[in-house]
Amino acid sequence: MDQNGDQKICDVIVVGSGATGGVAAKELSEQGLSVLVLEAGRSIEPKDLGNGAIAMAKRLYNLGTQRQSFQALHPGYWKTNPDLFVNEQENPYTTPDDKPFSWVRGRQVGGKSLTWGGITLRLSDYEFKAASRDGYGQNWPISYRDLAPYYDRLEQFFGVQGACDDLPQLPNGHYQSPATFTPAEIQFKASMERAIASSQSSSPFSSQSSPEPFSLHTPRMIISRGFPLHRPTRDRPWPRSPRKPRTPNSVVYTRSINKWRVSVM
Repeated sequence: MDQNGDQKICDVIVVGSGATGGVAAKELSEQGLSVLVLEAGRSIEPKDLGNGAIAMAKRLYNLGTQRQSFQALHPGYWKTNPDLFVNEQENPYTTPDDKPFSWVRGRQVGGKSLTWGGITLRLSDYEFKAASRDGYGQNWPISYRDLAPYYDRLEQFFGVQGACDDLPQLPNGHYQSPATFTPAEIQFKASMERAIASSQSSSPFSSQSSPEPFSLHTPRMIISRGFPLHRPTRDRPWPRSPRKPRTPNSVVYTRSINKWRVSVM
């Protein structure tokens, strides 16, 4: 039911608009289905993503009053607006005494996709089949080969930047060129090269077998939209999809507020 009280029939209902629900809605809608996304959290405006003095004051207050003790364990908590994390006093949960779990949550359109670190490393069979290597636990019921095609599609859609280093524990991906250095990284690079050039030849950062001087090159981080790196390129803006455009109104984002009251975004 939309804001006018008119009923609409949708093909699919997706619960949650985070990293999983959002991608599910995208994929289903691109197949021509009408998708209804139910989100328990609030709508987000660009101003809600800021991080400054007010956000720091909120973090200190929330920690002092134990409103976000577990949320503060997430690295992104200290780099974005704490309002993107839940108030634990208003959203309590319990765990078995012998199996504690720190549950980091975000209740807003986009979920925790707004607070993730922007690191998109591919898991390999070193993780999926770890039990076969170290004898602990159980192997995953899937292998890297099963997920590889999906990694390919999402990396191209999100415009992930990185380098292919041919490491078995870090499979190569379909990346854009590695991200350029920030001004701070350029200064750090110059300082490191000067320090290494003046150090002893036995420095662990240098290679005695190579006649070329040590130098730092483009970073090997694999990134997309991490908190400090919102830098899509002009020719490849974010997000992008290799598939056909969505049909008009194929996705209806709706959030459920207080006993089935809904609003259409």
